[in-house]
Amino acid sequence: MDSQTVLPPRAKLANCSTLDQLASLLNTEVDKLLKLIYPHNRQYISFSIPKKDGSRRLISTPKPTLKNYQMIIASELHHHYIPRASAHAFIEQKSVLTNASPHVNKRYVLNLDLEDFFGTITFGRVKRLLQSPPLSLTHNVATVVAHICCYKGRLPQGAPSSPIISNMIAFKLDNQLLKLAKQYRFTYTRYADDITLSFNQKRKTSLPTDIVKFDEDSLALGRLLLRTIESNGFSVNDDKTRLATKNDRQAVTNLTVNQFVNVNRLFLRQTSAMINALNVYGAQDAEIEYLKKYHKGYLSPRKQLKHKNEPGKFFKQMVRGRLNFIRMVKGKDSLVWRKLMYRYTVAIGEPNARYALSPAELAKRSLFVIHNLTDDSEGVGTGFKLNTFGMVTNQHVIAYLDNSNLADFCVIEWIEKMDQQFPSVQLILSDEKSDIAIVEGASMNIVPALDASTSPDYTPGTTCTLLGFPNYKTEDSPTVIECRIVREIEVDNEPRIVVDEKVTHGMSGGPVIDSDGLVIGIISNGSKYNSTDDRVNAFIPIKTLLLTKN
Repeated sequence: MDSQTVLPPRAKLANCSTLDQLASLLNTEVDKLLKLIYPHNRQYISFSIPKKDGSRRLISTPKPTLKNYQMIIASELHHHYIPRASAHAFIEQKSVLTNASPHVNKRYVLNLDLEDFFGTITFGRVKRLLQSPPLSLTHNVATVVAHICCYKGRLPQGAPSSPIISNMIAFKLDNQLLKLAKQYRFTYTRYADDITLSFNQKRKTSLPTDIVKFDEDSLALGRLLLRTIESNGFSVNDDKTRLATKNDRQAVTNLTVNQFVNVNRLFLRQTSAMINALNVYGAQDAEIEYLKKYHKGYLSPRKQLKHKNEPGKFFKQMVRGRLNFIRMVKGKDSLVWRKLMYRYTVAIGEPNARYALSPAELAKRSLFVIHNLTDDSEGVGTGFKLNTFGMVTNQHVIAYLDNSNLADFCVIEWIEKMDQQFPSVQLILSDEKSDIAIVEGASMNIVPALDASTSPDYTPGTTCTLLGFPNYKTEDSPTVIECRIVREIEVDNEPRIVVDEKVTHGMSGGPVIDSDGLVIGIISNGSKYNSTDDRVNAFIPIKTLLLTKN
């Protein structure tokens, strides 16, 4: 752009009534913009990728300048789109997981696929969308924006503006199907072109015939459902229509939903096989073989450059992406995910033993049994090594002890090596008000330390794990209690987090960890062993320790 050129004040898309204002929004000039899009067949690179059914999906990716214009337009359009609850694709905080969850444990799950979803959204439909409220763009501006966002008269799959436009086009469909869902008692969600309806009627014959019906046990979609979809400019791909009962594998966007949302076994097996190939053949050879088999040697220019400059990186990143997907669905505590993740770290030459163990198993290595031998104490408690602090426990566990009698009246056993001695340890904190104590010494350096969470989540319903030694006998394994947070309270004017499982004496001073294995608290309040009293079961939030130490 000529340095002498003065552009009009930059406007938002909805306020662009002239092409000069649109060009300003896109940081260009009108002549350059029009030259780019009339025609702009040379502004795309097209390639195909394999689909699950063996066919190929055409992807058309815009070149950098056009892609930048589309990203600006997409950002503007997001300000004018409030998605319906049923839409889950291309929306922040939503995913295939949120799309599948509403259909868990239903008697019938009906899957539909919209035929050529992006391809049916034509230039004319995009232009009409832009000329309609809430944008209400002028004819000239809407025409140019539609040309920027379309390729060969249709919405291209691969342009950054296509997802938001497709959702805006499908907004009316979402709204109408949600009304039908309420009227006919079914659940509806949409993930791009994948539509799912689920029902809880007891028999097939009880399903609403306006939505789905059976003719001599063959499945057919109801006229009202088809009319609603077709009146919105879409059509159903009959080859992908499927109704699954509770006795079948019910799947929604490739996740099983029979009893809970889960990754299907084929995906897990494929991921395992890819990790095995990575381990046996190395990243570079595994990548070459994968590209030959699934891409027929073709890669987008960006991936071609990565493949040339960093052979094997594309394949490793793809495997890591699949592992991240498994973690999203199954959770960070999933042993399946952790085992696959550990095998992956071994395959890339960076073995990480943390993935080979669950967070609770890792935390056990940092536990101590504490014997208070003074006459007035309750005897046994729990402690744990915390990074930068030392051994943390409750003050009441080491009551009546100080540095003058600690060596004579306190026996500390490390769970990993019960005969390990800890000479010259010092009591550096004993705070009765907060009920926190800290013991440290150079001899404890051999004990692996846990890390404290910097942003603990105490929302009711959040899962956590408590570890300790109730009713301890020699060489007992630590007790692990999986529980949920109930609420936050105060005990003797000190903050406490209440849990929904019973905590017994002996666990006092043990760690409370989150799903990542980070310490979020210290067990503090519970009942005597085998007691039936109704005392509060709670722990000290980790922030109390941080404030006390400081």
